[in-house]
This record gives sequence, structure tokens and C-alpha cells, in this order.
Amino acid sequence: MHLFPDERPQPLRRIVDRRPPSPARRGQTVLVASWLARAVALVVGVGLALQGLEPLLARTVAATAAALRHAVAVQLVLPDPDPLPELAERSVVVAGGSDRVRLATLHAEHNRCIVALDELPAHAVQAVLVAEDRRFFEHDGFDPRAVARAGLANLRARDIVQGGSTIPQQLAKTLVGDEVTFERKYHELLIALALERRHDKEVLLERYVNEVYLGAGAYGIEAAAQEYFAVSAAQLRVEQAALLAGLIRSPERLSPRRQPERALARRGAILAGMAAEGYLDSATAARLQALPLGVLPARERDTVAPHIVEAVKREFLALPAVGESWHDRRQLLFEGGVTIETTIDMVAQRRAEWLLREHVPAGDVAGAIAAVDPRDGRVLAAATGRDFHEEQFNLALQGRRHPGSAFKTFVLVAGLEQGLPLSTTLEGRSGATFGTERTTGPWAVRGVRNFGGRSWGEVDARTALVRSVNTAFADLVLRVGTPAMLDVTDRVGISRAAYGGRATPASALGGLDRGVTPLEMASAYGVFAVGGEHARPHLIAAVVDRDGTALYRAAASRERAVDPDVSAVVRAVLEEVVRSGTGVHAQLAGWPVAGKTGTSQDHADVWFAGATPTLAAAVWVGNPDARTPLHGMSSSRTAAPLWRAFMEQELADKRPQAFPGADRPLPAPLLGSPEDDGDET
Repeated sequence: MHLFPDERPQPLRRIVDRRPPSPARRGQTVLVASWLARAVALVVGVGLALQGLEPLLARTVAATAAALRHAVAVQLVLPDPDPLPELAERSVVVAGGSDRVRLATLHAEHNRCIVALDELPAHAVQAVLVAEDRRFFEHDGFDPRAVARAGLANLRARDIVQGGSTIPQQLAKTLVGDEVTFERKYHELLIALALERRHDKEVLLERYVNEVYLGAGAYGIEAAAQEYFAVSAAQLRVEQAALLAGLIRSPERLSPRRQPERALARRGAILAGMAAEGYLDSATAARLQALPLGVLPARERDTVAPHIVEAVKREFLALPAVGESWHDRRQLLFEGGVTIETTIDMVAQRRAEWLLREHVPAGDVAGAIAAVDPRDGRVLAAATGRDFHEEQFNLALQGRRHPGSAFKTFVLVAGLEQGLPLSTTLEGRSGATFGTERTTGPWAVRGVRNFGGRSWGEVDARTALVRSVNTAFADLVLRVGTPAMLDVTDRVGISRAAYGGRATPASALGGLDRGVTPLEMASAYGVFAVGGEHARPHLIAAVVDRDGTALYRAAASRERAVDPDVSAVVRAVLEEVVRSGTGVHAQLAGWPVAGKTGTSQDHADVWFAGATPTLAAAVWVGNPDARTPLHGMSSSRTAAPLWRAFMEQELADKRPQAFPGADRPLPAPLLGSPEDDGDET
């Protein structure tokens, strides 16, 4: 006997006109259907009373079904659209790169992965037919023999030991419910016959093997194969397929994990049935019955890089391209069967996580590394130093901390944009007090001190950034004004949430009300690696539907954030910071590096943010729960070496490149001369 015989039965007799009924006919349909339902109840009830008369019972049921088919007043019309809605299917999150590591499967109630019928081994489909509907390819939606056989078996056992429903009837049950009444059973029958009218057998069978619940949260044969055996449905062995098919009747009562004896007996019955139908020889069936169940223990449904997965979900739910409303996007995310391709490079992600564990001591102190490609905004890594079970908060993407001196770069951009050259003389004395006559607003800084109390006297803007002179940048922000600084940080991708609703001159030294995230800093410093353009950082590269059609692809575009000449000058100064300033421990062999250290007040946060021509990254170390001093740690001795360790490994197999435009001379007007004093500007 073959699963798909070469000579198919003659086309099933169609009993219904495809045209929808008129209102008058629809009323007649309801009336006649009601009476016929009662007739079914009477005939089947009498038949069931005749124990031991299986042939008569089969004939009575068959006669009743024939009467239904020939009732001219009954029109069997499926609503339009088809009442079988698209099945909810789990979505998949995968990493970027060539390996496409699966990071997570996302689903609401239904953990389902749809598989095509022709992808299944023949024995898997045969096992389902033996378990649920042996005459599937012979009947037209209703099987009188099966009803008679099940009715007598249930009466003899005084229990429900067999079911007479066909696969189309079981599909119909999802539409009419499972209330135990003859009227509902009659409506189920009508819909089953209608499904047979509209769909090919293979379509209904494929729907069934993907819809059915098989226990342990798994819907459909593919999810069940993965759940119980950690294989795809296409890889199921005969005895494994028989076990899964046997679960359809009662997945909880026959659970192979909780009721292995029952599951083993049920599997044996399916294998024996497959032999009886000619799918297996009896010797093979006997050999397979002797095998153990081989079911894997229940697994914790952990995801790979759960911090990343949570961030991907947040980004997806805010993505208008995949749905008009939040509700639509959520339904697509958890039931739409989409594949979400992320930008994350799992090699880089794991490397960053390992470095944080190795370099940041355990306890209250934590760290974060965010890395982004400045050319297109792809987030390649966003690692946090804490386990997801202990801390669901992603410090690399959500942790807002004071950036310290790393924020001074944006004040320098504002000054250059206003025409203040690098040679502008600024106040460098520690403990300097600034009178209101030099301010551009009502605020004045008093008693600003430099690191270690060092005084620099009068210092130019270039030296001020290279040596990270606090008083010089207090002077500079008063000259350019906080609105100009705010405008720059807007353009380079730093959210206004960093300021907590108000920007003050103290912000120039990193004194923000809320602070910045490592990702924001990595992305902002990446601007100077690509000539002053900013690419929006993103975690989602593409969203592909279950048919392989791209619903969304991230555009690889950049927007002008900083004038090219200004960007070139700032990049050159940041390179000097790494060559001879506070960032010397971030140097990379063969690669140019533009970056800046940062230490917040009270030494509670240490940073290094910087970029090469192809990769930008930011490192933060601190106590995420409180502002406590980091004893024995500094931005130059802790954050910069950690940044270098990450970048060295990431760039090890790549050929060094120069910054775009690095061979061109810097614009003289922005450099100025030692005699220039920006006071007149």
C-alpha cells in the first residue's frame, strides 16, 4: 500500500454549488439543517443501541450521511475568506554574518514551525494516518465505517477509547468548538465536507500535521520533533514518528516524559497498525517496538544572548515598516512566523562578554561594551557584564551613565562650528572661577578643578582636549553656549534623554542628569571615522516572512551630522589623544585610532570611546546601581586597555585602513595660529 497512490480515486463527488446562497435559501438551510441534525441524533442513537451489529450500524450511519448529501435544501458553503485562518507560527531571531546563529524562537500560545508535507518522510505521514484516519484518501470528509467502529468500541469499553472523526472533521472542530451535542457534531460534519470540496487532500493533511497539539507546548510535527528529539521533522526515524503520531489523541495522558509506559504502548499500537496497513513488515515493526522511547528531558528554553533578543523585540515593536500599530507588530512578532535577521556578530558578542568577565572584577562593579560599524550603523556587539537571570537590564544599550570628559569632544565641535579655531586660548588653571563677563548666558562656573589639581595656565583648545583640561572646557562651553552643544549631540545621535530635560554648562564636563549609553557613545564617535556623517545604529538588518519575502530591510544610509572640515580637525585631535594624551593605552598596531577617555565626578564611571575607519566602540565600567568610587580603576588604565583588547581581536584578520580623507591637509582656518585668541569671535 502506498501513501500517495499513482492511481488516485475518482474526484470526490461535490455535493454543493460553489455559489453563496440567497437570503431566502439561507433561511431554508438553517431550518432543514436543524431538522436533519435531530434526524442524525435519532438514527445514530438507535444504531448505537444495537451492540454487536456493526454492519447494521455502519449502514445506518452511511444512510444518514447519504441523506445529508442529497438534501437539496442544504447548501454547504464555506464563508469567504476560508474559515481555516492562517496558522500562528513562531518567529525566529538569528544573528548576522554567515553562520546565522539562532538566538531565539518567539511565540505566544503556539510554539509552531510550519513544515511542508513534501518535506516530511513518508513514514511520518503514514504514522499520522494510521493513528487518526486510515481511510483518509478514500472518504470525502466523513467515514461511516470509522464512526461505527468507534461507537461499538466505546460502548464495549464504557469509555472513549476510539474516535470516529476524520482529519477534515478534526480541522472543522477548531471552527465549531468541542461541545458534546449532536447539533455541533452535525455542523462539524457539514464544514468537513465543505473543506473537502474546496481543498485537495494534501492541503488538508499538511494543515493537520502543522496544527495538531502534541504536548510540551509543541504545536505541529516540526516543533514536536525538535522538542522531544532535537531533530527536524524531516529527520524523524520511524519509531519517533510513531510516538509523535500516537500523542495526537491525548498528548497529556500519553506524555512520554510523565507517562512513559502509556506512551510506549501507544507507540507499539501505531507501529502494529503501520504493519497492518502494509507500510512496514511485521519483523521491522516488532524490532522497532522493542526500542526505548529515546525522548530527551525537558529543556529550559533559554535563548542565546538574551539581552540582545530583548533589545531586538523592543526595536521590532517600534518599527512602523512591519505593522501599522503596536498590536499588529506584536502579533507578527509572536505569531507571524517571521525571521528577524539581526546585525549582531556572535563572535564579537561572545568576545566582548568574555573580556568583561575577565577584566571587570566580580561584585558590585560591572561593565559594558558596544560596537557599531560607523559606515552603516550595524550594531555588531552590545555586551553587558551581568548574567541575564540576575539583571535583565542591558547596560550597553540602556544603561545611562555620566560620560565625564568623553563629552568634551562635542563641545569642541560646537566651538569649531562657531569659528573658534584650535589655537583659541582657554583658561587652564585649576580652581578657576569664571565671571559673568565671559559667559554667553546667566550661568557661571566657579571653582572648576582639573584632574589631580593640575594647572595648565592658558591653554589652546587642541591641548585642552588632548590633556582633558576641565577648566578649559568650562571656559569653552560658556563661549559657545549650551544650545550649540545640545545641537551637536542631537546630530551625532545622543538622545536628549541624556540631559534629563535640561542642558547646563556642567554637561560639557559630562555632568548630565541621566547620562549616555555605551551604544550612543560608540555611534557618536563613529561620526568622526566617516567624515562627519552619522548612521543610525540598529539591531535589525531584515525581517523576512514565512514565504521568504522581505518585509523590511535596513537602509544603509548616513546623514550629515558634522561639517567635513570640522570632523577632520576633531578626528585629528582625537588621534593625538590616543598617540600622546590620555588615551595612549588604546593604541592599535597598524590602525589609526580616534578616541577619548572619560571619568565622571567622584570617579564613579570610567569610559573609553573611539573609532577606527571600520569599527567604533565604547567601553564603560562602573557600579550600575549606585555612584560609588572605583578604587584602583581609571579610564586610561581600565577602560582604554579593555577597548584595545576588544578591538585587537576584532580587527586581527582585517587589513588596516586609513581614515577617509586622512591624506588631505587640515583646513587652516580651523587650526588658527598660536597668537589667535577666540575672545573676539
